Amino acid sequence: MYRIGYLPPVRTGTSEIVDFYVQGWNIVNTPSAQFAYLTQLSVHEPGSASGPIVYTHGPNAHRFISAIIIAAGVVNIQQVLVLGCIAGVTFIGAGALVFLKRASPSWWIVAFLLLLLIDYTAADHLINPYRVWHYGLFVFALAAAGRPLRSRAGLLLAVLSAFFLFQYEIAFAVFTFVVIVFLALTSPVCRRDRLAFLGAFGGGAVLAVGVFLAQLLVYYGSFGAIVDEAMRTYIEALPPK
Repeated sequence: MYRIGYLPPVRTGTSEIVDFYVQGWNIVNTPSAQFAYLTQLSVHEPGSASGPIVYTHGPNAHRFISAIIIAAGVVNIQQVLVLGCIAGVTFIGAGALVFLKRASPSWWIVAFLLLLLIDYTAADHLINPYRVWHYGLFVFALAAAGRPLRSRAGLLLAVLSAFFLFQYEIAFAVFTFVVIVFLALTSPVCRRDRLAFLGAFGGGAVLAVGVFLAQLLVYYGSFGAIVDEAMRTYIEALPPK
């Protein structure tokens, strides 16, 4: 049982599911611009003198899904969580359709790719609106690499798939980036437009990281402060001697 600030208590199985709601609620109901739209982990009650706990170790694009649902007028936490899962599963289905249409893979390739993805994530993420985006982002990246084209639409798909990957979760983005680059370098289908695809995909990743660094710069005020925070975090993460 969780109590979110002054909101009604909610029964749920994982704190990440609660985070999905809390962080979207904060984007809509707090002055997020002064925190450079970085993730606010704690509940910020109206009229409270204390500021929120701001998470600065990773991007937060998927929190905006929750914010959009809440901004549309859905404030019941159970409804927000269900709609978040529905949106995530719909995103997976759209990515799968694009992948199958562009790449036309054989069944064993699909099975291998699913096994590779499930080795990283877990099936229960389908009912976790915070994590359900793993699958869709992975499949859209595969769709971009499966049959890369020099067309504007093909390059735009490569840029956007990499951008949202690196705006979602850095560790998963690096995992997927390695898989996609390996696919682009080894697949005979990619031979003709390989360099154009890698340039667009890499450009999307660089753009996403640049946006996150810009957020950190706005929040901390200088690159020196960002470096100090990174070093402090590193030292605190070291095991005790």
